[in-house]
Amino acid sequence: MTDAINIIEAPPIGVYQDIPYEVYRSWDAINYSSISKGKKSIRAMHQAMTHNSNPTAAQGLGTATHLAILEPDLFASAAIFEGNRKTKGFEAFEEKGVCMTLGERDAAQCLAETVRRDMEAVRLVDLSKHEACLVWYDKAYGTAKIRLDMLGSDFFADVKTARDISPAAISNAFFGRFGFNYYLQWGWALEALNHLIGKGHGFEGWLVAVETGG
Repeated sequence: MTDAINIIEAPPIGVYQDIPYEVYRSWDAINYSSISKGKKSIRAMHQAMTHNSNPTAAQGLGTATHLAILEPDLFASAAIFEGNRKTKGFEAFEEKGVCMTLGERDAAQCLAETVRRDMEAVRLVDLSKHEACLVWYDKAYGTAKIRLDMLGSDFFADVKTARDISPAAISNAFFGRFGFNYYLQWGWALEALNHLIGKGHGFEGWLVAVETGG
């Protein structure tokens, strides 16, 4: 939905867990998604900071997969819609809170099982805090925030779903002209960790890329 967000004051500087995404989203602080939109215009950046948008089918599957891997209890309790996102009534159904379509749930379960068969991915999941929300302040841009999929003692990691996870496709997603500007997200994560923990800590950034095949 494209409704306005009820903006609230961000909490003090620190690292927070068990924060619902909707609460994190409402914190009055700049984030990398807004900065990415700012490459188009200041108006686009302001819209990204103050309004929700309608998730695409691919984004819906990505969110469901995140939940299945990182927040399995929330995934299990999500409301299930038996149509697709274009079916009449879905927008009203979203008001139930955490929800997904039946197809998204089934696909996300399969993708999560794929991740659990990868030993390195399992290590990252097991050794990290999930959906960690970081808040910091810099005099150049004010209060800032980021929500990390995984935060370990010496690494951060992000789960991405994509139809193609070949090296060329991932490189394009990070740096390509028509990619997703993932390099901004990585840089923003390091900016947060540098402020909160220190520049000499040497965090590694990991990507858990999950191929949807769609």
